[in-house]
Amino acid sequence: MKFKIIIPARYQVKDYYNDNLDINVILENKEIFFATIFTLDNIKMLLEQNSNSFFWADNMVVIKDLKKETIKKFVEESIDSGNHYSIFDKIGKLGETEGYPIVFEQVIDFIDG
Repeated sequence: MKFKIIIPARYQVKDYYNDNLDINVILENKEIFFATIFTLDNIKMLLEQNSNSFFWADNMVVIKDLKKETIKKFVEESIDSGNHYSIFDKIGKLGETEGYPIVFEQVIDFIDG
C-alpha cells in the first residue's frame, strides 16, 4: 500500500542516534496515523534527566536511528506486515481532519519536502 510520512514539527534531527520525532503516516486509502519514534540513546538520556524510575510515551516506537531511510523502512515494514494498526494510533482521514489536504496526491512526503 502506498503511504506518505509527515513530520508535524519538520524534520530537524541533529543526532540520528539520540533524538525522537512525532510522525504522521498517511495511507493511500486516506487514513492518518500517529506515532512517536525514539532511539535507544534518546530514551537513555531522557531516563537520566528525569527523576522517575521509568519512561513511557503513547504510541512509542524504538528504531535504530532517525535517518530518513530508516524511518521510511520502518513505516514500510509495519504496513507490509499488517502491524501498523497496532503500532500507530489512527487520528483521522484526509478530507475529514483539519490541516490536511483532501487528496492523497497533494500530501508532501517528508523525504520530498
